[in-house]
Amino acid sequence: MLLGHKFVLLRFIARGGMSLVYEAKDEFIQRHVAIKLLRPALVNEGEAIRRFRREAELTASVQHPNVVAVLEM
Repeated sequence: MLLGHKFVLLRFIARGGMSLVYEAKDEFIQRHVAIKLLRPALVNEGEAIRRFRREAELTASVQHPNVVAVLEM
């Protein structure tokens, strides 16, 4: 499956309370990444979207070798 005309989803990795995580490949720069997607049942729930976005913003603000880098949102 192609996501955003850029990422090919390769395999399912994990499930969380609000999201699903997949291994993917960035087709433009040939890099493997993890893609975290909001669960389909929550895509129309404003509060879930706000929480998901806030999590990405907070994670992106942390720079540490043991914390993943947020590349896109």
